[in-house]
Amino acid sequence: MSKTIAAIKKECQEIMDEKQAEIADLKKQVEMMTSAAGYNATERSRLNEEVEQIHAVLDAMPGSIKRQKDDGFSTHSAVTRFAAWLANR
Repeated sequence: MSKTIAAIKKECQEIMDEKQAEIADLKKQVEMMTSAAGYNATERSRLNEEVEQIHAVLDAMPGSIKRQKDDGFSTHSAVTRFAAWLANR
């Protein structure tokens, strides 16, 4: 059974419509992911600033341990530095 050109065009149009709907859905997903990534980057930056402020306070506290460990490569966390400061009180 042979299909007419009109039937083939109709099938092709239906397939194109389905694919365009899929593309639109994928574009929405990409936009949502991009928005979420931007929010996460902003929030991470804000939290890093807060950690830096805590370290600045600890740097100013007499008797607190250094941020940089003696190995020269790693650092003490703010919690470790504060706990060490409390232990020496």
